[in-house]
Amino acid sequence: MGGTLARRGRRCGRCLGWTSGGGNPLCFGKWGQVVPVTAGRYYRVSVVFRHEGIEAVNTNLLLALVWQLPGKTNRYSPTDHIERFRLLTDGWTEGYGVFRAPNGCRSLDVELYFRFAPQGTVWWDSLRVEEVPAPAARTATLAAVKWRPEAPLASTAERNLAELGDLLDKAGHLGADLVCLPEMLNKAGMNDASYEDVAEELRGPTYRLLERKARQFGMYVLGCIYERDGAFLFNTAFLLDRAGELAGTYRKVHLYWPEEREGISPGDAFPVFETDLGKVGVMTCYDSWFPEMARILGLNGAEIIVFPNAGYGEEQVLARPGDNAVYLVISALNSPALIAAPDNRVLARTTVNGVVAATVDLNERRTAHPNAGGTLNASPGGRLASRHAPSLKLYRDMLARAENHLDA
Repeated sequence: MGGTLARRGRRCGRCLGWTSGGGNPLCFGKWGQVVPVTAGRYYRVSVVFRHEGIEAVNTNLLLALVWQLPGKTNRYSPTDHIERFRLLTDGWTEGYGVFRAPNGCRSLDVELYFRFAPQGTVWWDSLRVEEVPAPAARTATLAAVKWRPEAPLASTAERNLAELGDLLDKAGHLGADLVCLPEMLNKAGMNDASYEDVAEELRGPTYRLLERKARQFGMYVLGCIYERDGAFLFNTAFLLDRAGELAGTYRKVHLYWPEEREGISPGDAFPVFETDLGKVGVMTCYDSWFPEMARILGLNGAEIIVFPNAGYGEEQVLARPGDNAVYLVISALNSPALIAAPDNRVLARTTVNGVVAATVDLNERRTAHPNAGGTLNASPGGRLASRHAPSLKLYRDMLARAENHLDA
């Protein structure tokens, strides 16, 4: 390595090497190093690098960890991918993560890939693999609510709030850290009322009840109402923290057709909320029929997706946890309430009014399929790694054609 690229790619006088696309749109190559590890122990793996002219760090650059097993080639060995990155003060980037060496593993092959970036360059500066103590378990008790007003023909706002208060008391007594309530809390059972009739300001009666219960039991509470904001109506989910403070709101993007034609406006964002449990995303009812919704939340770091709804397709929605390595908390008016794990197992379920809960370790996000690679890679980063630049371009081109009704 020499000349201008060498001078630009040095950091503290050290550099593992550099790679450039050289104008080749299908460039693909890697540098690797094998280090000994002990099965069952934890390792912090970090790589420092600098890049120019690439589309996305986790698309054109892959930081793969191949846990080598005796008698097996890399093709059949468990694989993780580094997916966390931070910009260092000198303009370089560190990719890092803590991983457990699988049972039977004796060595780790750290593979640094550069691909599909014809005008790109990457400089690899340093690689560290350090044994660290096992991370503390991140246990959380998740609670889901099945609720349909007990007297739907005689439902009133006051009666519904009383029933919701009782359900939140049950969740609190179960030790819930996070409880999700169903959709349309201020309209359930009032079939003759219009959305205009039931809509309330965000910090209205429903909010105040949930705020009080969140504070009483020290738990996160997810509510969902028809919200009035000036001249507009929204289907709004709101997350309250353990102190009853607002942690964030999500306005339903994919409206059920009657909502749209009867005056509800769609939201325009897919937020992920930081909590002391982990990162939480929300999708509401009809959102679940669009797999890209859960995928966006997962790629943006959601570890838990809460799903308030009136009704849903159970077989269809239970693909979402395995697709995206997330826990899914479902609360419903007309369908079962349940909690599902990242390997698609149903941890708790009820078809009658009440609350179910499951205690999970958010550090345990087992794959739904035993294969090491592909979109079901055990690490959430595996989903990013499996999407390469040519496929992303194809997705964009096909979507543009479909949106403009153009034949291929």
